[in-house]
Amino acid sequence: MARLKIENSSRFGGRFGPLSANINFFLADRVYTGDGRCLPNTAVAVNAQTAQIEALLPAAQAPNARYQPGSLTPGFINAHGHLELSHLHGHFPQHTGLVPFLEAVTRSRGADQETIEKHMQAAAQTLQANGIVAMGDIANTTASIALKLSSTLKFHTFVEVFGMSEQGWPAGLERGLPVLDAFRQAGLAASLSPHAPYSVHPALMQHIGQTSAGLPISIHMQESPEETKFFASGEGAFPSFYRNLGIPVSTPAPGSSSLQTTLSALPAGQRLLLVHNTCATNADLELADHSGHDVFWCLCPGANRYIENRLPELALFRRYPDRVLIGTDSLASNGTLSVLNELQQLLQADPALTPELAIQWACGNAARFFGWSDLGTLEPGKRPGLLHIHPGSDHSPIGAGSSVQVII
Repeated sequence: MARLKIENSSRFGGRFGPLSANINFFLADRVYTGDGRCLPNTAVAVNAQTAQIEALLPAAQAPNARYQPGSLTPGFINAHGHLELSHLHGHFPQHTGLVPFLEAVTRSRGADQETIEKHMQAAAQTLQANGIVAMGDIANTTASIALKLSSTLKFHTFVEVFGMSEQGWPAGLERGLPVLDAFRQAGLAASLSPHAPYSVHPALMQHIGQTSAGLPISIHMQESPEETKFFASGEGAFPSFYRNLGIPVSTPAPGSSSLQTTLSALPAGQRLLLVHNTCATNADLELADHSGHDVFWCLCPGANRYIENRLPELALFRRYPDRVLIGTDSLASNGTLSVLNELQQLLQADPALTPELAIQWACGNAARFFGWSDLGTLEPGKRPGLLHIHPGSDHSPIGAGSSVQVII
């Protein structure tokens, strides 16, 4: 291919000098850069050997570009999933509510190592086929270490711990620390994380914050009205859930909230991913925004519908455009591991949400939260992956029937 000289432009991310001969040019109707921008009539120049983005340039300056109708985006980042639960795909009925779902998972999650590994491998292949280049993965065991060492996906593992009673939480910490050490000794990024406010005592939350100082942590948050009721009054389905399991539980102080309890237990400045937020209110988002913590919100609409058959109030989260991420949750609570499918659900539910902001949530915001500087946005010098989104039957960029093709 002939060498091509382009203009330096802040809009297109160009640079002075000629592009080398091993550059491929890709062109679609629009480019979503992953940082909230949508560029029409723009080609993406990619180094064929290194997969590095070399430039974004006007289509007229790339006459040999490979054109397909639709959109180009960076590779997606799945901010919340559970590879260890992949063998439970299709095991549980939908719309049962959170507590019955937790009861079913507690009874059924056990399986032999070979079965778990086989389904995790299949899930990882599905992630890649769906354009996902990186993932925040919840782990309770070391079962996923071998997969993560061999995979081209980038991972941050949140080693999840439990312990709701004042007497029992130290044992929960002791179970989690060896798992954390195993991931770190394997050279894999990992941090200790609490499962949820209703399953982690505030004292354990404090220890997690100390152990994970300077690192991101993740916690399931405000996923059900039962969680709200438990913290407000100590009533609802959770006390009987723990009694049936024979697990002692410390009842929260009356009038408290799960979010307030979590934020007050963690050290100032903690980088924190709150996952689900199905019942979050405007007051909750404002509380987090002024808490002194580095708070991000992860939306998992597929799992929210699967378990509770409801979605968060999406308009609230649009007020914090740089703080929202996207997750699929697990195959135990979702029919697929597709970030595109999650975006389609959000765009259908909230007509005020734009495709460029949705792509930012699935790409640039997540890269910033995890500290993955090479991913998330289409910028020269980065290697974020490149996806082509085929338009759906209604011809909208990310509408019903749209599909993803992995370019690099």
